[in-house]
Amino acid sequence: MNSKNRQGWWTDDRIEKLRAMWREGFTSGEVAAALGDGATRLSVLGKVDRLGLEKRGKGTLTPGAMARRQLASIKPAAPAKPAIDRPNRRERPDAWDALAGASPKPLVSLDAHDCHWPLGDEPPFLFCAAPALHGKTYCQIHQTMSEGPGTVSERNAMAIKGKVLA
Repeated sequence: MNSKNRQGWWTDDRIEKLRAMWREGFTSGEVAAALGDGATRLSVLGKVDRLGLEKRGKGTLTPGAMARRQLASIKPAAPAKPAIDRPNRRERPDAWDALAGASPKPLVSLDAHDCHWPLGDEPPFLFCAAPALHGKTYCQIHQTMSEGPGTVSERNAMAIKGKVLA
């Protein structure tokens, strides 16, 4: 029963597998994946049509296909992220205030080892100038603040994403 039919690629075995999977409610994409060897969703749909098998409306899933999709959509929980040691928001200084012991400077007076955190958004434009962390452009407090929860729009996007995924 392995003789080729007139289409060449569709052997009797493949046709039987197609019929069985179609009856069980597999989608055309799932059937194509199971057949392999170059089968496509559209080739499966064409063969279903030529064989006169039961047609399904767009988006119509059998109970078996719905169950498989639901199982496939369940993702394992992401591992918990380790806690990051960051100062409490209430303990942080205002981002626009200079740190104690720092002497704010204009940009042209800063060197590579000074904190480049801007203080205020109006002239005169001054920068924190506290000692910067090694290899960084900010001091410890401002580096921590720069790695915070993000902008308001980023936080809103994350909140929306959390609601959509829930």
